[in-house]
Amino acid sequence: MLPPTMFIDDLMKSLNKPYYISLVSAAAMFGAAHQQPMEYTITTETPAPRSIKNKKLKINFYSKKKWPIEGITQKKTNAGYVNVSVPELTALDLLEKSHFFGINRIATILNELAEEMNGNRLIKIASQFTNNAAIQRLGYILEKNIMNERLAESLWKVLSKRKFSTIPLSPKKEKSGTSNNRWKVIENMKIESDL
Repeated sequence: MLPPTMFIDDLMKSLNKPYYISLVSAAAMFGAAHQQPMEYTITTETPAPRSIKNKKLKINFYSKKKWPIEGITQKKTNAGYVNVSVPELTALDLLEKSHFFGINRIATILNELAEEMNGNRLIKIASQFTNNAAIQRLGYILEKNIMNERLAESLWKVLSKRKFSTIPLSPKKEKSGTSNNRWKVIENMKIESDL
């Protein structure tokens, strides 16, 4: 079975859809997936194609109305170039979809992905990112769990100019716990990274 990086660019061009390799698949391309993902994730314009599933391959398509152009880079593969989300957009996308992956898994990925992230690019991308909850959760994890004050401050520059409400760290758990932090994140779980 060919890896999806060998044909995904041609497939998306034939469908005439802009795309980027996203989420855990993008993190893996930056060496931050910790474990090789068993499925492939592609983000494209709405409406997204149906997911592809067979015995050897699983490609999940997620849709977005728009995304920041600076958030996409091209990576060389054996079959040419593919569009991949940069680490900053990958981190925000993961926290936007935290209900699929879980906070602990995302925190593990972010431990490694943070090394590839750039504060100025994070400000640019977060400024165009409309999901405040993803920005809040990312800022909270960067500051409290990963202890990366520089990246957390970059996100704070964006978030502090917006109105935002209190949210739970894990959207899957009850909204109980303390939220004595500037991110207004209710600590309704303890983060346990695999690293």
